[in-house]
Amino acid sequence: MPFRSKREISIDDERENAFRESGAFSDGRSDAHAPDLSLRTADFPRLRFSSSRAARFLTAFFDRCIVGCDAGEYRLESVLGQGRYGTSFSGIRRADGMEVVIKKIDRAESTSVREAVWTECAALSLLDHRGIARWLGIVNGRVTTCGSRVCVRALLPRHAAFYGIVQSRCPGKSLHLLLCEGHVFSMDEIASIGASLIETVAHCVSRGVLHGDIRPANVLVDEQGRVSLVDFGLARFFDRSLAESAVFTCAADDVDGIVETLLFLLYSDRARIRADRSGRPWFEELAISERQRSFLHDAFFRKESFDSFEEFGSRFAAAFSFRS
Repeated sequence: MPFRSKREISIDDERENAFRESGAFSDGRSDAHAPDLSLRTADFPRLRFSSSRAARFLTAFFDRCIVGCDAGEYRLESVLGQGRYGTSFSGIRRADGMEVVIKKIDRAESTSVREAVWTECAALSLLDHRGIARWLGIVNGRVTTCGSRVCVRALLPRHAAFYGIVQSRCPGKSLHLLLCEGHVFSMDEIASIGASLIETVAHCVSRGVLHGDIRPANVLVDEQGRVSLVDFGLARFFDRSLAESAVFTCAADDVDGIVETLLFLLYSDRARIRADRSGRPWFEELAISERQRSFLHDAFFRKESFDSFEEFGSRFAAAFSFRS
């Protein structure tokens, strides 16, 4: 069975519990005794019209209208997506053509959203690594038309203001997208990606930063195999004067994220799934070496067996060497 992270299992459990509580389970009874689902839509908020969802749709529409326009010293090239905290644009700095990512934030958003945005800014400002975007500053102004392009948003004063954070653009596709495209990761690729990801997280930890949301969607890989870690919106900070063993304990969530990401990559190849153990826990189902199994198991369930990120990286390298 495909590997599911602890986060996904938790979400599925919540959905199932909500489904049971709604009365939409027949529990083996005949259809005559099943509840009338047409009368229970109020139990499913996602099925009801949401003003916030409508507002988000309109925001996405207007954000696409400003593609091709200028915001400060940057040209908005395309919409990358709409995330938890706003719309992300790919752009270029007009002065030198540098590729950037601009995350537009609605200044009317909640305090929690603003805090998440500034958390990402603070985290990026502390880090200096080739696999992490550089924070370049803030755009605070109004969008302006360029050339003969008609900017619908510029005609609406209420929507003309633009506020966002700017960071350098990391190359490549996310592991999530590659998995969805059916890419099968070889052991060599997994060894390279894992080593780079561990090195990147070790740099973050050395600067007192915990990423907090490591998963395939937040790990990018380019055609040359270079790995980048993105989206520090859930980052946390800690005292860098802690002992190495205490630091590794603080980074437990990031360690789990690394291991879960490795498991997703291992499951990309069906040949690694033992037919006689299908449906069992991953440490029984996957056809991997004992050294690899021991490393992954300890990283998940016996973190105290690692004294530091240096030891964590060394054991990973020993377990996932190209001929392991």
